Amino acid sequence: MTQMIDRPDRYGLVTRLFHWGMAALFAAQFASAAVHWALPRENALRKTLWAYHTDLGVTLLLLVLLRGAWGL
Repeated sequence: MTQMIDRPDRYGLVTRLFHWGMAALFAAQFASAAVHWALPRENALRKTLWAYHTDLGVTLLLLVLLRGAWGL
């Protein structure tokens, strides 16, 4: 069974979920920015992904704060 909290020899489930969740959101954040600058201004995909860019950033900020609180 997976431990919820960290141990000296292994990170717990919560820490790993924070880590991989933030990694996935950072990848999506960079992808949305790359698509925004790579596609023409009238492209629907560009507008759709850019609309999520701010939401992803706010979610990442919250996860960073939660991760910091969890680490303490």
